[in-house]
Amino acid sequence: MGLSCLLTACSAAGGDSSDTAVESFGVAVEISLEQGAALADQQVTKEEYDAAFRRYQSCMQNLGYELIDVRLSYGVWNYSTDQAMEDDPEAQRCLTEEFGQVDGVWQVANQDTSETAAFVRNCLEANGLRVPDTLVERQGVLDEAGIDVSNCPDMAQ
Repeated sequence: MGLSCLLTACSAAGGDSSDTAVESFGVAVEISLEQGAALADQQVTKEEYDAAFRRYQSCMQNLGYELIDVRLSYGVWNYSTDQAMEDDPEAQRCLTEEFGQVDGVWQVANQDTSETAAFVRNCLEANGLRVPDTLVERQGVLDEAGIDVSNCPDMAQ
């Protein structure tokens, strides 16, 4: 399972070529040149991922917003936004231009070491079941055993 992006050069009406267009789920979106460069080889390094998040966070700060509860968990940046950020098209532009595509590629490539993978592993162990290497295989074992994840122990316990 992979996420592929079609990168093409793009120029705005004023001749500004500081952005790149990518196709995401059939819709063209504008992204920064930095995000485009990170996606060019269809792999995202940890350095590229962290840099993209910092650009997103900086863009939000430039708009007067602070991301809420920012933390790095299992190699993935987690944060919350408030309703004002959700409703502001400029805040959405920050996410799209600086971080959204890189984040998606990073999370797909690292799903087997994600917080979800750890949660499912703990659930399998708590139920005395074998723990495969990949998240997809782990979810398959849960399904075969008929275990609803809502009955799994919370990782914080």
